[in-house]
Amino acid sequence: PTRIALRTAGSFGVLGMLFGDFAGGAAMLFLANRLIEATYTQDAEAAADSFAHARLRDVGIPPSALGGLFETLRTQHGDSHGLAAHFASHPPLGDRIAAAQAASAGMPNVTDPSLSPAEFRDLQAICRSNWGG
Repeated sequence: PTRIALRTAGSFGVLGMLFGDFAGGAAMLFLANRLIEATYTQDAEAAADSFAHARLRDVGIPPSALGGLFETLRTQHGDSHGLAAHFASHPPLGDRIAAAQAASAGMPNVTDPSLSPAEFRDLQAICRSNWGG
């Protein structure tokens, strides 16, 4: 977040000095910066997904399990399309689901829980204590 804020301030400052404050200039600078920022954060999210896929494969869990989470999010909240997708900070959920399924290629479809019931209760307790859920 700090890097993005500094980049935003720098972008506005440099472009403002180059072009001055013409009518609508600030809005155009904001939109241009938002496009640059969205691309950066989408790339970072895609890299994080790839890292997660590799870690899941390392422990024998098909990355398609992560795709299931993204499918739930898409069902509950929809997906970005059209112009909105260009300004989104995360890749489209459909792309993330497809990547998770592709990363599962060649793995058996595991349906056994990764945690025992006791381990799952412990995880839930940790989440409740940290996030009040």
